[in-house]
Amino acid sequence: MEGTKTPLSSGDKILIKQSWSQFTSTGSLADVGVPMFAKLFADYPDVKTLFSFMREGGGSLESEAVRNHAEGVMGVVGTAVESIDNLEGLVPTVRSLGAKHYTYGAQTAHLGPVGECLLYAMEKKLKEKFTNETKLAWLKLYDVISVAFQDGLEEEGRKQG
Repeated sequence: MEGTKTPLSSGDKILIKQSWSQFTSTGSLADVGVPMFAKLFADYPDVKTLFSFMREGGGSLESEAVRNHAEGVMGVVGTAVESIDNLEGLVPTVRSLGAKHYTYGAQTAHLGPVGECLLYAMEKKLKEKFTNETKLAWLKLYDVISVAFQDGLEEEGRKQG
């Protein structure tokens, strides 16, 4: 998945807020996040090894550990949506998450698949409401998030390298 490097317009922000509200309106953050991880683990099975809860205890997608992680990831996405008018304020938090994930073995190559699977989960749930215009808006937002996360990964790699 390729980032867009294009700033978010006011229309993009509206589409993101509306689609996020629709996406999260019918279940918990864990409920909406688990399909993203199901797709990630099915399409990119090598990433399972990065998650201790997938290595231990059989790695069931219904496990409390998977649901907790899905909830946490969706919580960060929700924070990005809430911060959409001041994304620069979110950058230090996401950069810190990137640094933390370096210690788990995360790599910049994983960012594309994660974004792809997030959009898949949204499209699967929202169906025709997840228009191409909405997807493009989300790609712009994910670009901001993934660049900050990547910066944290790379910075931590230099520190530990």
